[in-house]
Amino acid sequence: MKKIWKWLRTNLINKKMIIPTLIGEIIFWGDLIALAILSLFKPSLWAVFGSVYFIQVTILPAIPIQLGIIFFINKIINKMKKTSQ
Repeated sequence: MKKIWKWLRTNLINKKMIIPTLIGEIIFWGDLIALAILSLFKPSLWAVFGSVYFIQVTILPAIPIQLGIIFFINKIINKMKKTSQ
């Protein structure tokens, strides 16, 4: 557990990863956010929202997908910084 916490502190929980983490979470949960907003205006979409939520939360391996998105976005940001210098 100490190794996992140390890895998280050095690679994920730091100042330079705040923006990629926020963007990655919005990308991962964006479909549910959009469906929730749309279902406020059209109540028949609550069934679609429930099924997508069930699939996304219970079936998909959420944490590895989120970490992959976050690190992919971080690599893109780092490449953009290198090319601008």
